[in-house]
Amino acid sequence: MKVQKVMALAILISLALTTGFAQSPAHLDSAWVRPPLEPKTVALQLAAGTVGGIAGFVGVALPFFLTGDGGGPWGSGAGMMGLMLGTGIGIPLGSTIGVFAAGHRDSTSGSLWATGIGSLVGLFIFGTATVELGLSSYLLPLTAAAGATITFNLTRHYRRRPATEH
Repeated sequence: MKVQKVMALAILISLALTTGFAQSPAHLDSAWVRPPLEPKTVALQLAAGTVGGIAGFVGVALPFFLTGDGGGPWGSGAGMMGLMLGTGIGIPLGSTIGVFAAGHRDSTSGSLWATGIGSLVGLFIFGTATVELGLSSYLLPLTAAAGATITFNLTRHYRRRPATEH
């Protein structure tokens, strides 16, 4: 029951945080349409966000592990600091960059800020539910990528006005 409450809360917070970002850009008129969502693009965003999250974790945490006190990476103070910073900063930052880069196409884009917020929401709320379900914490980069992908696609828009028929 606790997991269902966490998931419901995660969905509500995601929607609340992205509602303001999901509007069409203010300088465009109401005829502006949202680009179609392609499954292959979503799959690419999830993959790029997951890889980016893993790379972000390693990039932030590795220096702390290498400079540890020799008591093993998790037993040392430096190792624990690397674990916390890699999870709290590296995963969301890497996922945000990966999802945004995969979704930012020739004619379409989304909000970088919304993608970053979605990554944090995905990591901390969906990630909490994942751990609460007893699943592996190795899924945390995927939860951050999922949150970033959702919010990127809620804010996707054409970078240039599509050609209209006259």
